[in-house]
Amino acid sequence: MLAFQVRLARGQASAGDRDWALEAVGRSLRANPEDWRALNLQAALHRHWGVLLLSRGEDPTASLDAAIAAAEAGLKVRPQDNPLRNILGSALRNRADWEFSQGQDPTRTLDRAILAQQPALARPQFKDRLLDSIGCCYSDLGRYQADHGGDPTRAIHDAVDYLNQAEVLKPWVGHVTNIGNALHDLATYQALTGGDPGPARAQARQAFATGIQLNGHSFQVHQGLAELLLDWAEEAQAKARPDPGLLQAAQGELEVMLALNPGLGDRVHPGLARVHALEALAHQSEPAPRREALRRARAELRLAETPGHPRPEAAVRIAQAYLVLQKADPLSRAAAQGLAVLRPALAGRRWDSAGVYLESRLLASLGQQAGAEQAFREACQTNPNLRGAPRL
Repeated sequence: MLAFQVRLARGQASAGDRDWALEAVGRSLRANPEDWRALNLQAALHRHWGVLLLSRGEDPTASLDAAIAAAEAGLKVRPQDNPLRNILGSALRNRADWEFSQGQDPTRTLDRAILAQQPALARPQFKDRLLDSIGCCYSDLGRYQADHGGDPTRAIHDAVDYLNQAEVLKPWVGHVTNIGNALHDLATYQALTGGDPGPARAQARQAFATGIQLNGHSFQVHQGLAELLLDWAEEAQAKARPDPGLLQAAQGELEVMLALNPGLGDRVHPGLARVHALEALAHQSEPAPRREALRRARAELRLAETPGHPRPEAAVRIAQAYLVLQKADPLSRAAAQGLAVLRPALAGRRWDSAGVYLESRLLASLGQQAGAEQAFREACQTNPNLRGAPRL
């Protein structure tokens, strides 16, 4: 069983491994259907398999529903068991993540997750994990609200409050990484709607810095910081106030990510391409540095693109880099390459307002104003918060 859990944690477990482990647990439950320890293990196995499917972009619904059912059965026998409540809440939150990724409203599932875990906070066992899980639920709720024309401020403040409580109980890189990501989402909403993203960005950067101090080998904390710095630097460039320090810091984080996990280059190379394209924009009046930056941007994009169609989130990262490259080199038709990557990812996903908005900007940068306007209106129908967003 331990060997299976290790393989599962590394993403190496097969369906046969899963079935073997579940059969072993099933034998215990056939002998005693109310064995809450076996139900706990069964729920955990189903939930971890569901998370593995989720990470692959595959439908985890059946596994997560089985985890939820097993956890609820265990809680009928032992309602005060905090680990069972943590598994139940986590499985519900993972299900909400899948719903969100498929254009469904995850609000009801997130509410169930929060309500499932709240009673356990009166007891100390697993409390930091429960606080973290509830905080992540509020963070996900805020992201959904921001993506559908709502104001996520209250949900994100609630998320940060729960996550800070978790961090006080047990300093851990995961808690502060989640804080940084939530605050980055808030800053993105504020920048989009005319607010001041400065304080949220500064707090997010500090949270990520704290995470790196706790565990500098965490891929996720470096990824969170890199994405924050890149968005920040791109906005500064758009306002004609380029900040080389932000770009240098973003590049450093991306290079750390690649060193930590070379197999996840699809998350790194598009970011490095954006860095170099922004450098080219900043050096418009300096031919030699501009040419070198453009060369590096194109080299990173060649590394980013693989045969076949990338997953939607990877396609968006690549298309974002092509958009910046188009601005840096207006004669390049880079935006057309961005559209070629993005549009297959949007097939059947026109509810993805961020992706459709990016499509509108790529079209506008190519001078295709009618198509750009149509895509922009479509994105705003899903997310009215985009109405004041830049068209290019």
